[in-house]
Amino acid sequence: MADNYLENHYEEYLKRKAAWEKKKKAFKRPVVKPQAPSHQTPDEHGQEAVRLPEHEA
Repeated sequence: MADNYLENHYEEYLKRKAAWEKKKKAFKRPVVKPQAPSHQTPDEHGQEAVRLPEHEA
């Protein structure tokens, strides 16, 4: 075996790891914020209730 065999392989491993972490960081997904709840409430069937505009008399 050559001198510094383990050291050379460890250095190569660190280079591959750094490249992988850089690639992983570049493709980070954006965080999706949860949407605010709707002002409408679901009816008994789980569907959104339709609200009609109020008529002024």
